[in-house]
Amino acid sequence: AAASKASGRIWLPGLAARPEEALADADVFALSSDTEQMPTSLIEAMAAGLPALATDVGDVRLMVGENGGDFVVAPDDEARFIAQLRLLIADAVLRKRLGAANAERALAFDEGAMIDAFRRLYLDAAGRAG
Repeated sequence: AAASKASGRIWLPGLAARPEEALADADVFALSSDTEQMPTSLIEAMAAGLPALATDVGDVRLMVGENGGDFVVAPDDEARFIAQLRLLIADAVLRKRLGAANAERALAFDEGAMIDAFRRLYLDAAGRAG
């Protein structure tokens, strides 16, 4: 990032006590992990309405769904990751469209709904009405 022509516009905040505040200032969320399962940071970015670029690890492709599928790339395809990041940086309309789709998709990851679903599953398995 420091060697980039865009170095003055790149911000890598690191650990944030209030990630929603850090995300509010971002234009793009990029996750270049070699391994993940269901990254909370991706859910937070999606809920914040950010377009997301991520590597195809764990459940990432399922998390972003169809609308963001072109921005989930193989972990070893650095050239495609860079190309897709450049595309997001250059296209504000695309960023807005993907961000809105991500915000809608993030609703599926509601903690209360998950707890209710697990409660029903456990009660059903135990043969008890819930």
